[in-house]
Amino acid sequence: MIDAFSKGFSIEYDALGDYKNAIKYINLAIKAYPKDGLYFMNRGSYNLELENFDQAVKDYEKAGELYLKYKNRKSGETEFINLDKLGKFLKEMNV
Repeated sequence: MIDAFSKGFSIEYDALGDYKNAIKYINLAIKAYPKDGLYFMNRGSYNLELENFDQAVKDYEKAGELYLKYKNRKSGETEFINLDKLGKFLKEMNV
């Protein structure tokens, strides 16, 4: 399962502070599951850590877009976390 594999590696690299490699693996998960906003949220967090602010905003916006589109799905089909954090970040960035 590319999903579990990619997500697992991205989490491991995140824990090591290696956000470039975390992005490499989360991109594989996004390619496999482009409707899952959780991966965009995670990539946004990695980009934020790397101070890639424009890309972080794009990722967070995509996560929000997917949330609005798929928010009525059954639990577990699409997960979204830290939406409050997203809102605070976007407000601080004056987006």
